[in-house]
Amino acid sequence: MTNNDNILTASFPRSFRGYSPIAVDDFVRQLGARLETLQARLNEQTDKNAVLETALNSANRDLAIFIEKETAISQGIITIEQRRVSVEHEIELARTNAELEIAENLATARTEAEEMGRIAREASNEILASARQIADDTVESARNTAEETTALARSAADLQADRLRALCADYDEATSRIRRTLEAQLSLLPQPNSLLQSLSFGSVAVTTSSSVESKELEHAA
Repeated sequence: MTNNDNILTASFPRSFRGYSPIAVDDFVRQLGARLETLQARLNEQTDKNAVLETALNSANRDLAIFIEKETAISQGIITIEQRRVSVEHEIELARTNAELEIAENLATARTEAEEMGRIAREASNEILASARQIADDTVESARNTAEETTALARSAADLQADRLRALCADYDEATSRIRRTLEAQLSLLPQPNSLLQSLSFGSVAVTTSSSVESKELEHAA
């Protein structure tokens, strides 16, 4: 029996999606069982051929012995020749039948082997197609997730930019309001040196002289 380790065993990647590992293992075991059945049939046919070969060899030996014994007897030459022809015909017929049976068995075994090979190839192609589809779905899902993440990040950035612009607008408004208030307050203050200009030098001198006299009177008292 030939070594079927590479045929009866197979390794498939584990995945959450795709074919069930148990179903694949059962399928591989079924293929192995069919191959073992075919091999057993071939072995059985080989054993039959060996038996036929042994029978043929035995018949040939018996024929040779028979011919040697009958050769010495001239009267039995015709009978011996007839029996030899008959035996050879039977041997040839048996060989022909055996060859036909062997050819039919080999053809049947070859057909079944080709069918199992076709089934195995189709199953392999389906598994590969499923794995490729899973990979494509995974890539597509990752791409969609990345696009959604990018869109969310862009939306958050736009929202932050809007908030910053709003804060800047509020700051400008508050600065403008404070500037207007300060300008209104500054407009109420007198201009520099306007107080001195409103006073005359004469009144200042009188006031100064009166103050000096008052201080001298207070000192004399």
